[in-house]
Amino acid sequence: MSVYASRRFTDRVEILSDTLVWDPQTGMAQAVMLKLQPAGQLPLILTSRGDMGVLAHFGQGLMAASAAGSVDGALDQFNAFLRSEMAANRNWPKEQDLFIAGFSETRGAFHWHAEIDAGAKWRTDLPDFVAGIPLDDSEVAATGIDIDAEAAFVPSTLRLFEACRSKPVFHGGPALGGQVVLTTITADGFKAEVIAYWLDLLGKVPSPSEPLRRIGAVGGPMMMGVAA
Repeated sequence: MSVYASRRFTDRVEILSDTLVWDPQTGMAQAVMLKLQPAGQLPLILTSRGDMGVLAHFGQGLMAASAAGSVDGALDQFNAFLRSEMAANRNWPKEQDLFIAGFSETRGAFHWHAEIDAGAKWRTDLPDFVAGIPLDDSEVAATGIDIDAEAAFVPSTLRLFEACRSKPVFHGGPALGGQVVLTTITADGFKAEVIAYWLDLLGKVPSPSEPLRRIGAVGGPMMMGVAA
């Protein structure tokens, strides 16, 4: 389980994601980890919902592709890797997706989505706001947020994440937890920083009623980053 939300701007892509990893048999919290796989020093990031082992596997492919030295070149090599993996007919987990975002030399800011069950074919015509969350349209509408307001991306998405947190979906626990990380990708690089968190205890099933605690102004503890 995992969640993410992404907003494409003219000069950057911003992604919000959680960090909690669960025991698939019990639903207990096992660890916290950054659920983002960078392409080396390039402004290109991969994430996924589902089995984090699958994300790590494809992340290795993206890292190898980064040897191309450019985002466009890395995308070409990574897509060839994806085609090879899909042709191998591996027993991938059901409902596993891939989400990639970056700042391309020719495309500018972009974000794409693919379902592994559907052959990992990228959907490139996504709207500016995209969310991989366990809420249907009526549940999103019930939050009362304006997901199309660019300036409200972070506060609106935090409210969406709070709604997700209150919904038991996995062994009686929620689909997200740990920390909320804001990742910003620009032409110059990327950075990932913690902006909020839940007090989740390892070895316990996270509580849907646990409140989200905001750190304050954007610019919390740095988890990862590179800049040209």
